[in-house]
This record gives sequence, C-alpha cells and structure tokens, in this order.
Amino acid sequence: MTLADYLRSAGLLIVLLFFWSIFFSFNAGATSFFPLPLAGTSFAKERSCEVMKEEKPLFVLILGQSNAGNHGESAPRSAGKAISLVSHGKCFLATDPLPGATGRGGSIWSRLPALLDPKRIAISLLAVESTPVRQWVAPGYLSWELKHELEALKRIGVVVDLVIWQQGEADAREGTTAVAYRGDFLKLRSVLRANGVVAPVMAALSTRCKAFSGDAVRQALSDMVGELNDVWMGPDTDKLLGDARIDGCHFSIKGLDEAAKLWANAIQSAIPALGTNR
Repeated sequence: MTLADYLRSAGLLIVLLFFWSIFFSFNAGATSFFPLPLAGTSFAKERSCEVMKEEKPLFVLILGQSNAGNHGESAPRSAGKAISLVSHGKCFLATDPLPGATGRGGSIWSRLPALLDPKRIAISLLAVESTPVRQWVAPGYLSWELKHELEALKRIGVVVDLVIWQQGEADAREGTTAVAYRGDFLKLRSVLRANGVVAPVMAALSTRCKAFSGDAVRQALSDMVGELNDVWMGPDTDKLLGDARIDGCHFSIKGLDEAAKLWANAIQSAIPALGTNR
C-alpha cells in the first residue's frame, strides 16, 4: 500500500469517527452537537422568567415545520410585534424572526398578543423546516432537541397550557399514509405526556404546498380529533390561498395576518376549556 493509500484510508476513518461522534452524542444525552439556530436572538431581549410567570400568561408550546417557524414574508422591522418567549431555559421579549425556529422571515405567533383578550400569552417555539412527523419521534437531532426543550421548561417551572401543532406539508410531499401519520403523531403525544406536558394538542390542518395532496394527513388528524379528548382541531390554514402565499407554500404578510387571526380565534375559544383564569 502506498503512502497515498494510507492517507486516503486515514481520511475515511476520520470521517467515519466524526459521524459516529454525532450519533453517539444524540443517543448518550450529550450537549447538542449542532444546536438549533436561535434565529431571532438578535431581536430578542432577555427578561426574568420569574417576572414572566408572575404575569400568569397563557403558555403555549408551538411545534411544527416551516409555517410554524420564521419562513413567512418579512414585514418592515418597525412593524414588528413583541411576544414573551422561552427558549433553551431562558426567557425573552422577542420579535420576528423568533428564537427556536428556522427561517429569517415573519411568523404567525408574533401577531397573537394583539389579537387575544386578554393579551397575556407566552410561547416556546420549536419549528424546523421540511420536517415530517416521523422525524419528531425517531432517534436523531430533532427528537433530542424536543426532549431537552421540554426538560428546560420543566426546570424553570413553566407549565404548558396548550400545545399547538402546525405541520403536515412535508408528509403531504412524501405521501405519508393516514395510518403512518397517525402512528407517529400518537408517539409524539406520548413523548409530551412522558415529559410532563398534559395540555391538549391543538392541530392545524396545514398540508398545502405546491401541488401535493394532504388528504391523508388531514384525514388522520380529523380522525384523532374525533376519537381523543386531548387532541383538538385547530384552524384550517390550507384554505389560505392566492395572495396569502408567496411561493405556493409559505405565507405572505397577508397570509400571516390571516393565519394569526384563525389561531387567535381557536385559542380564544379554547381558553374556557383549559381551566385557566385568563
């Protein structure tokens, strides 16, 4: 074997060890190797978690893919709205793009405080673009990140009142069956319960992207809402079409405004059933 052959073999070994170390860190509970980008940190002002909790906000855990994140059309910075937000165990007053999600644009959630009555709401956001439901429960980075975010909320004494699920476009693209989607969604529900989150999960019908059919995902969610008392139907954001979208998938400023109104109405209607004094 020549020196060049030895060098090639050594290089391959280094690459294999690199990826093995990533896999080991996921499964051994080590510190996150690739921490989720806190996209909005530069526009987030840290605040006291104790003061936030004393305000007794409705606390909402938001999970999903790009339309739950910061992938909407950006509004002028001066038009940004602030929302109380918890990410990685720290509390912020944040504007778009919000910490805890991918994307550098606008979000649905920063619009909520102005639409709810009373306006006290705080969120924790974990949204990663192009993620099918199976990635939220299969061994890997995303399920690891979810577990550690839930542990961080517990550590600082945050009790989740409501879980929002805005996801489905990736599964529509992949052609996930209703049976498969249901199975993975129920695993996600079990992960939440195992980590102390007993709040109901309110799921949007959010499957529209390009020309892919989301009928199977919509059917799976509709069936579970009819069968389970802790899975509630959220808004049908698939009905936001035309100039509500900027690329056939993500929301324009108009679409973000309309989606926020749909979510605010759903949340407002749910508050009495949540047993909170807000």
